[in-house]
Amino acid sequence: MACLSCGGHGPGRLWSGRWSCDHCGAPRYSQARPLLIVSGAAAAGKSSVCAMLAAEADGVLAFDVDVLAGGAAAVTGQFDYHAFWAYLSKITFEIHQNKTDAVWCGVCRPEQVAEQPLEVVGAFSAVEMLVLSCDAATYLDRLYRRPGGGQAVRRAAFHATLNEDLRSSRSIGRLSVSHVDTTELTVQQTQRRSLAWVQERVRASPVRSSTA
Repeated sequence: MACLSCGGHGPGRLWSGRWSCDHCGAPRYSQARPLLIVSGAAAAGKSSVCAMLAAEADGVLAFDVDVLAGGAAAVTGQFDYHAFWAYLSKITFEIHQNKTDAVWCGVCRPEQVAEQPLEVVGAFSAVEMLVLSCDAATYLDRLYRRPGGGQAVRRAAFHATLNEDLRSSRSIGRLSVSHVDTTELTVQQTQRRSLAWVQERVRASPVRSSTA
């Protein structure tokens, strides 16, 4: 962030919910909005939810995590998921400064966000995750039937375990975890429930602004 007082650049310091300049200590304009994540294993429905949110959730930027994840892996040659979600959190903060809410749709374990330091998660009015999961038999059936899912099928055991882990996940610290059991739901029903969750969380977390 750039300071409007001295022109200095830096990440800024978070203090009592307000950001100040690293150099002169002046308060910086910032908006605190909720960090929203839709998570699930491969074939859980995240991508279709993301597409529907982009089409129908006014004022919300819906982003497929795989787009940035592929780029990060290509650049670094490795993957540190905690560092990646810290990076996405910083991107979210910048999006919020443009008076826009954001939803990340992609694989995320709760601890990868919950264990972030306060200077990362403290920038948000709330930290919320919606987990899409289903029972084990339904999950494997969907994974094998999904068009274009060959890469995930080759790691079917990994993804099935991830589905079960996420299915039993709970809130941690500032992170609030909600669940949608999609076992008996159609794709469209999963989309609608996810949209309702996003809209409810945006309404329930009023924007906190601080000005320089």
